[in-house]
Amino acid sequence: MEIKSTADNRDIADLILKGKLYKMKHEKGYDGLIMACLEIKKEHLEYANKLGIHVIAGKII
Repeated sequence: MEIKSTADNRDIADLILKGKLYKMKHEKGYDGLIMACLEIKKEHLEYANKLGIHVIAGKII
């Protein structure tokens, strides 16, 4: 889970890389990735959803 005030594509890509690192280090998977943020642009939300990241946002701008 990643917590941000605002999220963009760089934050989403970083979360994907952290997930891959977790799998390599612990040799097991995870149930899913979650990004919680105060606000996110609609295009970034769509990108995260396309990659399978569950986004919890206070406001979509």
